[in-house]
Amino acid sequence: MRDFKKDTAGYPLGTVMMYGPTRARATKYVAAVLAKPDSDPVALKRWFVSEGDIRKDTEIADEITAFFLAHKAHEIIMSDRITGCPHEEGVDYPLGHVCPECPFWAETDRFTHGPKAPADENDLSGHISADEIIIALSEIRGCPPKAALASADVRRAELTDRLITAVEAAVENGQDATDEENHLCTHALYLLAKWREQRAFAPVLRWLALPGDGAFDIAGDVATTAGARILASVCGGDRPEIRALVENRDANEYCRSVALDSLAVLAAWGELPRATVIGYMRELITGKLEREHSFVWDEIACLIADLDAEELVPLIRQPFDDGLVDPGTIGWDDIENRTSHTERPPFEEFQHSHPPITDVADETAWWGAYERTAVKDREMGRAQDFGDESLPDYESDTPVVAQPKIGRNDQCPCGSGKKYKKCCGKNA
Repeated sequence: MRDFKKDTAGYPLGTVMMYGPTRARATKYVAAVLAKPDSDPVALKRWFVSEGDIRKDTEIADEITAFFLAHKAHEIIMSDRITGCPHEEGVDYPLGHVCPECPFWAETDRFTHGPKAPADENDLSGHISADEIIIALSEIRGCPPKAALASADVRRAELTDRLITAVEAAVENGQDATDEENHLCTHALYLLAKWREQRAFAPVLRWLALPGDGAFDIAGDVATTAGARILASVCGGDRPEIRALVENRDANEYCRSVALDSLAVLAAWGELPRATVIGYMRELITGKLEREHSFVWDEIACLIADLDAEELVPLIRQPFDDGLVDPGTIGWDDIENRTSHTERPPFEEFQHSHPPITDVADETAWWGAYERTAVKDREMGRAQDFGDESLPDYESDTPVVAQPKIGRNDQCPCGSGKKYKKCCGKNA
């Protein structure tokens, strides 16, 4: 990729800017195409890396070249230096604040790389529009867009219909949905749940009722880690459609169990009598549920323990002996004794571990897309040397990357043989 001076550039004009945690390491490219001088970009795309330096990534260089070819850019202007932090103020961190990930730029001018001039106290920061929030929630970046999520609450009236539409579109498109559409949809699920938006009930139910692994194709492990609380948040109470999903043998067995779990969550929140949930579980055990193993049987057994439903223990004994309940999910001792793994009684522990959704950034911080390296070049005392003797002697350390989230229904890594949700995950 060549550098061009602006006075020789023709239009459409391509531009490339690079950003990084220090002036020595680039982790982000932003490419744009301008149709004419002083106009907004007609095309814009971002590339990120969490390890190393993006300038050494030949695949990304090829993608940028293909991007400009596709948009028929006549010439390209490329920045000759890293121009600041890769995170966006008002999206990745609050407006008017210093990026917590990149302390280097707090005192360094991003254009001159010299000391930053004193801030103009009269400078007024802008605000995040609804359109900008949608973009931020769609982009797959290195950390949760906290400021955009906070701004979403302020712009709830403008966003609610758009977020419901985003869920409907992802469900409708299924496997044809793009990663960005799925990313937006998953953020929308959390926000609509936080807002207790009952108009989202139908699309949320459709999402969980998708055949095969459709729900997981859209939102990954969110279906099992938060699906019950999302459904409980938007349903408005005990709905026959939820019970229909529980009993639908053609639906994904894990999503069926999520539907059942949502009723227990409503009981935990005091929005449905605990006796109603136990009564429905009795109906499932005594005839409404097919007599073959599925995770719905496992969930019933787990909820007998979680809800301390002593009256259902004799009824689940025969299904347990018949192999309808997987002992790797929950053992008979856990069903019979119904003891919590904490000092709380079982139902109190269930209430504690299934709170309403109130902080979307915190709820989504575990996502694989947000496994940002924890390297902060100045704090680590080491950085990368890219051959510029004028730069400080920074060199990179081994990045610390967040470990992948253990699925709620995965086998517990402690070796107990139980599912994570019924073992170490109860204390997580």
